[in-house]
Amino acid sequence: MKRVLWIVLLLVVSPSVYADSIPIFNIPSASLLFDVNSGSGDNASLVLLGREIAIFAGGGTGCDWCLWGTSFQPGQSLNPSIPFVGIHFVSHIELAGRILDAGSTTLGSTALLAANFVFPSDPKVHVFIAAVPANFSGLLIGSSGDAFPAFGLKIPPGKLFLTFDSRDGKFFFSQGVFVAAAPEPGTLVMVGSGLFALGTLVYKRHYWSVASTSRQVGKGCEKTGRRAT
Repeated sequence: MKRVLWIVLLLVVSPSVYADSIPIFNIPSASLLFDVNSGSGDNASLVLLGREIAIFAGGGTGCDWCLWGTSFQPGQSLNPSIPFVGIHFVSHIELAGRILDAGSTTLGSTALLAANFVFPSDPKVHVFIAAVPANFSGLLIGSSGDAFPAFGLKIPPGKLFLTFDSRDGKFFFSQGVFVAAAPEPGTLVMVGSGLFALGTLVYKRHYWSVASTSRQVGKGCEKTGRRAT
């Protein structure tokens, strides 16, 4: 029993102790762009900007409501929190004014907590955009070679904008973007161009993942003499 209590105490105390022992960088401007989770490949792009800070990364989001094919009824309430936001690759990173090796940089996972909203009661609405307050659950922990064996990124609260399309009297998720703070014009251009570049990269990774799966299915069908459907 005592051992169980010690383990629980360690899990509760260790995150705060760990955060106090590593450098923490405050991120004034953050953008997370994501689309439908099809279950194959990455679907999210992350841009973090600040004074002598620039991070461009990509990954995936894990949420039941953003899965492909999930529908919502008119007048239905939804909590669009994302329990899992995982960063799978970093394309560029600058910390404390130092350009670091993106290849040796890793970022962990976090969660995005958001407020509830209600879908329109009119099913004839073709496109619906919801805007709700949102914030990341805690520090985003990362590592970048010998320069920063461990560091934390503190992302401020912001707003989550979600777009839903209407078909056959139901709503389907299309695209979402989380935006924290209001970047200056020059920074806004960097955020936009960074998200576009990362979005293209994420799309290519997703496309080749799907293409690879299709080829494997095709080869399997050739061996068994069946036609792929």
